[in-house]
Amino acid sequence: MEAEQVEAPDEKRKHPRFGVHTEARVSVLGSLDTAVAQILDLSQAGLKLLSPVSFPTGEIIRAEIDDEVFVVVVCYCKGSEEGFVLGTEMMHSIKRLHLDQLVSEWGVK
Repeated sequence: MEAEQVEAPDEKRKHPRFGVHTEARVSVLGSLDTAVAQILDLSQAGLKLLSPVSFPTGEIIRAEIDDEVFVVVVCYCKGSEEGFVLGTEMMHSIKRLHLDQLVSEWGVK
């Protein structure tokens, strides 16, 4: 996954954004239904996604990229010609290996 910084000169964000253009599996937290979304950019604060399905503002979703799992809240969802552009705020991230270990320890199925 290659990243390029994508900030406008007058950008006032706290964290730099990086364009990564990679796929993520997204789902409502706790749901087994997933969709494949495109990550347009990411920062320490959140992800910008292009999704084939819309998610309501305030929905907590899970985005899986390679071996990383991100839990984010949807800040906005706007329709576009390609699908839905989601702006999200990062709540938590964890490596899949650690998540699998926790689930195993907790006996969750």
